[in-house]
Amino acid sequence: MTERETEPDLTGPAWTVPGVDLDHPNVSRVYDWYLGGTNNYAIDREFGRQALKLLPHAREVAQHNRQFMTRAVAYALAQGIDQFLDIGSGIPTVSPVHELVRAANPEATVVYADNEAVAIAHGTAMLADNPTAAMVGGDFYQPDTIVEAEDTRRLIDFRRPVCLLVVALVHFVPPEKDPERTLSEYYSLLAPGSLVALSHATVDGLDPADPAQKRVRDSTLAFCAHYSKTSTPDFVTRTREEFAALFGGLELVEPGIDYTQSWRNPDLRPGENPAFSVGLAGVGRMP
Repeated sequence: MTERETEPDLTGPAWTVPGVDLDHPNVSRVYDWYLGGTNNYAIDREFGRQALKLLPHAREVAQHNRQFMTRAVAYALAQGIDQFLDIGSGIPTVSPVHELVRAANPEATVVYADNEAVAIAHGTAMLADNPTAAMVGGDFYQPDTIVEAEDTRRLIDFRRPVCLLVVALVHFVPPEKDPERTLSEYYSLLAPGSLVALSHATVDGLDPADPAQKRVRDSTLAFCAHYSKTSTPDFVTRTREEFAALFGGLELVEPGIDYTQSWRNPDLRPGENPAFSVGLAGVGRMP
């Protein structure tokens, strides 16, 4: 029997784990579907199809975000960082961090953290025989559940520089939940020279006086409102200034705050408007 034949079927309710909510779409599994993954349920795919009616280029938005993460990881590797903590990782199957770093440094370690049952179960099974990568279950709002997990303590040495990835997560944290405070708890653990990569939904930079830009702006806001039907109902956009505040006292690396499509992207084509990627991105360094 082949490896593919022995894998659990993650594409529908026949494959479940305790704690899976099949009454609501899950943002992690929907994101997997946008990226072309198969680790999602019918309810997630139907939600995604409805979302695409609101924001037809949502798949491209997800891809731009993923490509930003890929470039941020490459930047961290070039800086000599060999430890990566990916919070809110989802299911690590489409361009996963551990595969990105393995080509450059087979000894680099990666810990994925998520609170979604399918992501935890599948990630744990997928990485069971991988000595340099692991999946842990934890709550973003409770850093100890992530940083004190057995596999995190085994693979991440916070006395040395770490690359902390918080990609496409904080836009699910409304202002009243004070994401700056929670992020500062993670930052307080990081050694000098550590890097933090953040990305976040935005409509900043889209001019409502321009018909094409207004259309994308309005579609993005409708797309975010659609997420009220998911198990993570809050989906907020932030301005460039609000996004910059999430970095606290970190030093932004060049080019500073940019769009997910254009951050350190040498392949941006002339005439493209990166604001259409409706995502802000940046990498900060711990002084």
